[in-house]
Amino acid sequence: MKILRRTLCCATPALALALAVTGCAGQTTTQLQADVTAISSGLAGVVAALRALPGNPVPASVIAQAETVIADIQGNAAAIAATLTPAPSVVQAIGTAVNTLDALVAPFFPQAPAVAAVVQAALALVPVVLASAGIAAAPLAAPPRFTTAQARAILAAGVR
Repeated sequence: MKILRRTLCCATPALALALAVTGCAGQTTTQLQADVTAISSGLAGVVAALRALPGNPVPASVIAQAETVIADIQGNAAAIAATLTPAPSVVQAIGTAVNTLDALVAPFFPQAPAVAAVVQAALALVPVVLASAGIAAAPLAAPPRFTTAQARAILAAGVR
């Protein structure tokens, strides 16, 4: 059987997408909405926890940026919760914002282990959320610290 290069080039991306979506079998829009809501509500206490650190080690500019990023996540999560078919760009924006928040507050993880756990739980859930929306996630530099179930539980508890 002779396979044409054009056929292979056109079919390969479609096959990759099909395999990615198949990996999310059982994921529904309702689960996607629940996961982005969990990320949004779980991250809600991050700024307050950073402000409460002894000695105020977090600069005001970092606090302000974190507040903006979390507000973006909450706004996008609300948009996803309000629709039957979430726009992939909105789901992608949540993934990008969680990664931005991680980069922003990671230097303070040693002083704020509860913040570290919640942000890392959100990071662990991002690939699941992206896959649920049919978006291929970029390869992770390191494996997630938490399983999907652990991440959901940590986010449900929030920052303590």
